[in-house]
Amino acid sequence: MSEKMYSEKVMEHFQNPRNMGKMKNPDVTAKIGNPACVLPETKIHKNDSLNEIREIDVGDEVVGHNGSLGETQKTVENQYSGKLIRLKNILGEVYLTPEHLVKAIKIPDSHCYAYTENKKELTDQVAWHHAAELNEGDLIPYPIPKEETDIKKIEIDLSERELDYRSRSFPKEIEIDEEFLRLAGYYLAVGSLRNEVTKKTFKLSFNYDEEELVKDSYNIIKEKFGLKPKIREEKHRKVKLIIVYSSKLVDLFQRMFDSGASDKSIPKKYLYFPRKKQKALLEGMWKGDGYFDREKPGAGYSTISEELVNDLKILLLRQQIIPSIYREEATKRDRVHHKVAHRINIGDVKSLSKLAQKLGINFETNKKAVKNAWIDDDSLYTPIDKFDTKEYSGKVNNLEVSKTKSFLTQAFPLHNCGDVMEIYLKVEENEEGEKAIEDIKFKTFGCAAAIATSSVTTEMVKGMTLNEAEKIDNQDVAEELEGLPKIKMHCSNLSANGLHKALYKYRKKHGMEISNDLEAKYRASEKALEKTEEMREEIED
Repeated sequence: MSEKMYSEKVMEHFQNPRNMGKMKNPDVTAKIGNPACVLPETKIHKNDSLNEIREIDVGDEVVGHNGSLGETQKTVENQYSGKLIRLKNILGEVYLTPEHLVKAIKIPDSHCYAYTENKKELTDQVAWHHAAELNEGDLIPYPIPKEETDIKKIEIDLSERELDYRSRSFPKEIEIDEEFLRLAGYYLAVGSLRNEVTKKTFKLSFNYDEEELVKDSYNIIKEKFGLKPKIREEKHRKVKLIIVYSSKLVDLFQRMFDSGASDKSIPKKYLYFPRKKQKALLEGMWKGDGYFDREKPGAGYSTISEELVNDLKILLLRQQIIPSIYREEATKRDRVHHKVAHRINIGDVKSLSKLAQKLGINFETNKKAVKNAWIDDDSLYTPIDKFDTKEYSGKVNNLEVSKTKSFLTQAFPLHNCGDVMEIYLKVEENEEGEKAIEDIKFKTFGCAAAIATSSVTTEMVKGMTLNEAEKIDNQDVAEELEGLPKIKMHCSNLSANGLHKALYKYRKKHGMEISNDLEAKYRASEKALEKTEEMREEIED
């Protein structure tokens, strides 16, 4: 979209809004909003897991647009029929209603912004935009968690140690150092547990030529846990197994990292470890089951655990490495059923160099870097790769979140509501003895057009009689602003409908006659408000 999508008058009212703020002792207040939702299966980052939005409960903490946590205050489920927008970038995709606000940077329609270095000049223009106004190429700032915490040691419950003679040497506490984290990485990549009452087994499976990893894991287990692993070769499978019979080791890894390839995940506190310490976890995972191709060049990692691939995404971003994530659907090849796989690719030359350094790989290349995305201390800036729409009829969901007023999907930071307007009226009799709007104020959360239309509406109707104000519609508002883009006309509806709702409530409160036209406008505004039950109780000033 052009950098001049808004008229000068729109920008004037956006940057210097009139009559903005809460009114003391108003005669009437009214609230209205545009509905905004996502599909029920949309995955949301909680403080301790990755969950579908329909699984989020009141009280759950979710990650917001800036990487910090907010508490879920309300969950919403609505029936929706209409157009959904699909946005996709290198981290994933999301389906959402056109009015949903997405944190983004609009790229001006100028040749100079075809170059990434010039796009970096726009990072101070991050704002909330409706999904419908975004285009392919617009930038999404995805937050990188900056919080840092550490765990030096963990205590081990040894109450049942006497029942497991193999674990009698098991330590009372384990130091969470680089050796332990590297072993954890091996387990997440190539480990498995047998957790039966009569037989508990910890197992790592390495390729036949990965002797260095076999020795490393053997030594870590021996030194850290006082256990002596067995090494077994299976030549027909070309693998070497590290096997440990210890209920304590099995219980520890089950509790910390889960078991089963599709259920494994990294403890969320580990995602906030010091970056230098996290390097060992990343090293163990990548050496265990990732690849690094110096010729291509490129690197990748694959898992059937969706939560694990998102944990790895955070690890990489904290190491200033840009990942691309894609989903490979379940297939059947050579009469073998393959489950859904989640893959991470590293193709950016700068990111490959950083990954090689973490893995201790000598890497040099003459390949020129293609910089469609970049990373700083706070965010990954990545363009929207795909924008398309589909018709949909079914349930949609949203949340109301404290503090951040937002939530983070696998690929996009989203606001927890659409545009929201609250309007305040003070009504007095004019010189002709007619009821007129003596004062009017508003509070609006939304995009530039939502704020501008609210501002200009208050200017238009201040001093008008109630009858005159009732005749104001969205076309009048748009014309007063010297036009609005088609996709922003709903913002003029928001301000006009908010005004009509306030006028209706005033007339109702004072027993005045209500026209059929005003009654219909009020009912329409109430219907819209029902569809957006997630609106916050208070709009931020």
